[in-house]
Amino acid sequence: DSLEGDTLADGSFALRLAGTVNERFPYTLELLTNPSARDAGGTREGWTFELSFAFLDTALHATGEVADPLGEPSAEIRFGLGIDRFEQVERLLQVRLPRPGPSALAGTLAWRRGVLIARDLNATVGDTVLAGAIELRTDSARPKLSGALSLPQLDLRPFLVGEPADRPRSLLDTWRELEQVTIPLQALTSLDVDLRLEVGRWLSLPGDARDASLHLRIEDGRLAVPLQATIAGVVMRGEAQADARTVPPRLDLVLRAERTPLADLGRLLFGAPDLEGTLGRFDLRVSGEGSEVRDLARSLSVKIDVAQARLSYGHGAGEQPVSFSLDTFELKADPGQPLAAKARGALLGSPLRATIEGGELAGLARDGRMPLRVDAQAAGVRVGMSGTLAPPGPQDGPEIGFGLTAERSGALAGWLGLDASGKAPIALQGQVRVRSGETTLRDGSLVLGNSVLTANVEIPGEGGRRAVRARLSAPLLDADELRALLPRRKGD
Repeated sequence: DSLEGDTLADGSFALRLAGTVNERFPYTLELLTNPSARDAGGTREGWTFELSFAFLDTALHATGEVADPLGEPSAEIRFGLGIDRFEQVERLLQVRLPRPGPSALAGTLAWRRGVLIARDLNATVGDTVLAGAIELRTDSARPKLSGALSLPQLDLRPFLVGEPADRPRSLLDTWRELEQVTIPLQALTSLDVDLRLEVGRWLSLPGDARDASLHLRIEDGRLAVPLQATIAGVVMRGEAQADARTVPPRLDLVLRAERTPLADLGRLLFGAPDLEGTLGRFDLRVSGEGSEVRDLARSLSVKIDVAQARLSYGHGAGEQPVSFSLDTFELKADPGQPLAAKARGALLGSPLRATIEGGELAGLARDGRMPLRVDAQAAGVRVGMSGTLAPPGPQDGPEIGFGLTAERSGALAGWLGLDASGKAPIALQGQVRVRSGETTLRDGSLVLGNSVLTANVEIPGEGGRRAVRARLSAPLLDADELRALLPRRKGD
């Protein structure tokens, strides 16, 4: 809309520019330059400058020097940039940009002989906070980025999936986000990297990921990232590796922990917040292949190995904790294959063996549904479950059939409060269905020795106004036998 310029006798120059973008959004630019010095022959060696730019809620201010522009040019620029809304910058540049939220960046840029140095960096980009220095070398056959950054907070999601919703609450949420990322792994071949990162809190990941140290190295398309981080309260060490030269590119991640409290890892991995205890060893291996990040997500293979775990559950108010151990626990989920797990350990001091079969991991991540089958045996007790896991809703939700059998009731003394010497056989079974409005037990039955009990129960959901409805019947009761199965008091 307007352009003004002034030139003074000493060679300084002032420029003022004002205009609009799309005839609606105003911007202004002001530039002041001064010759910095002359050499012995009277030739100008460079200029100093000051630049101010404003566009809606975006502002840039920079000062600096440009030296020897006709010989070996070099420059040093001190800048400050503030962006309130990235969609405004999109209008200005006519390109699609990430939208991390209000951002501010300040630092110093220096350029000389093909080397760009960014030092004294301080930035807040949405929820990400960083400080440090980096260097980009373009004076060799392959560009190379190096340096060190401290990030008290890191959130990569705006740069991967656009405008994300709430923070991921589970690993499945993270999987769903990665399935949307179209970044090609071939990008690893565009430059070499040697970058050290210290991350205080990693907001892009579920659970509580913090105190991470990473050494990001890329050489000739091969990625290697030794790392250490505290995840869900557990200190883990490992390495991520990728090779963009293979067809298709491949990624491998290994995380390990030894002799550590379980902390909140049970909730993160299995949705079991009530688990407590210690782990002798924990290994997590994740691998995948594909030309884009979303291809990696869809082809992920996951393996978890646990050894020498001492755990317990039942820590709620009024509950009696139950202890168990896992000498070994192995879980494996390959693409296109059902999840499979097996465990060997002890429950209430008795040997325990268990197997778990589920559906494909990708199906669980997409719609939350998965078939499930569990079979466990411990000291004459056998427990089985079979059905479908699904998010509870008005018309859909988990439906699980269960069964428990024991040759002698004494084997369940620790659970049911029975006499440990009881010899009557036990069989318990039923169907549990969970909906957002109620939980039901159908066709429940208990056979204890000669006695038979049946039950159908409806429990309203949280906030429901209906009372619990139950229909109980006892086709056969052997009172004398039941009395004998209860623990004997002293003097009896």
